[in-house]
Amino acid sequence: MQKHSEIVILGSGLIGLSTALLMEKYGLESVIIDKSSINLLKSTSDKRTTAISQGSARIYNQIGIWKDLVKYSQPIYKIKVTEGSEVNGLTFNHEMTEEGVMGYIVENKFIKKFLLEKVLKSKIIKMYSNNLVKSIKNLENKTLELKTQKGITKCDLLIGADGRKSNTRKMGLFKYLYKNYNQNAYVFNIVHETPHNGMALERFFPTGPLALLPMKTKKGNQSSVVFTVDDDIKFKSRNSFKKFFKERYRDFFGKIIRFSKVTIFPLDVYSCLRYHKNNIVLVGDACQALHPIAGQGFNLGLRDCLSLSKSLRKAKNLGQKLNSNLILQEYSRKRFYDKSLLVSSTHNLNKFFGFKGRIISKVRSVGLRLFNRSDFLKKKSMLFAMGITEF
Repeated sequence: MQKHSEIVILGSGLIGLSTALLMEKYGLESVIIDKSSINLLKSTSDKRTTAISQGSARIYNQIGIWKDLVKYSQPIYKIKVTEGSEVNGLTFNHEMTEEGVMGYIVENKFIKKFLLEKVLKSKIIKMYSNNLVKSIKNLENKTLELKTQKGITKCDLLIGADGRKSNTRKMGLFKYLYKNYNQNAYVFNIVHETPHNGMALERFFPTGPLALLPMKTKKGNQSSVVFTVDDDIKFKSRNSFKKFFKERYRDFFGKIIRFSKVTIFPLDVYSCLRYHKNNIVLVGDACQALHPIAGQGFNLGLRDCLSLSKSLRKAKNLGQKLNSNLILQEYSRKRFYDKSLLVSSTHNLNKFFGFKGRIISKVRSVGLRLFNRSDFLKKKSMLFAMGITEF
């Protein structure tokens, strides 16, 4: 392992790999360290999906993987949002923006495959897998010393891209806001009778939202499900869970032909008060981990990667050190509003739709219908969700 590197990235998930490739685009060398083995990283067993916004697809086009990834991506043409199982509600149509489709649903295994292949072929990105970082120490000459399973390495800048339960955040002693939602996300896929035609569905219930996301298949009749349920609701069996889900799904795409295995994730939110500290900068879920209610967590993290890469390129072009406090402060300023807005809006949206009672339910239903009548508001919110514009 290298004894000294300018940039070390901890974590080789989607955000860590994306960060390295965006920096490569600007001629910045980096080293990726991950605790998992290379065989595990190459595994194709991950059946989960990720919502990639139009803006994120354009970022991936910049680094040269979108031409391969788009073949496995299901475009989202419409999004239907309702209060409970109501027929009426809010409809977003991609034709309103003239910016292309709103986004894509892609299985994680394909995103990881093309990112990893490109990283392993890179001449300026080095990767050390199966290597756990045990401690981080600040040295007097403004460098960091990392103690790992395979020895000691030093770097000028450490990028924490190691996810929601970030060890970098913990070792760097970052302060953060935390909220346990006391909810669980049930993630699985369903095969249904009728084609989805590129439509996504979001239904809000007092017990938690239900999202159906269209997947790429030959018949176009498979959707990925993210079903949020309050954790005080217990299911005695798989059949009782299926019944609970079907009561809320209401055969939107026809009868369900097949359920996949269900994976359960406890839901919480992390939001760091600072994005960098002592030559360590956090990106993606390591810095802010959102409720999945709007499917924006990955896209927010990818914008972190792009913005940080641009700031580091600026430092290099100006002959400044990559760990310059001025450069990292500039990065933090640029990302503040985008991060703060999405953290607060997803938190408050989940809270608002969690209020129980007929009156508040009626207010929400009327609100959605009124919003649906304003093409201006719909277009503005769509462009923001697509990652095309900022508020």
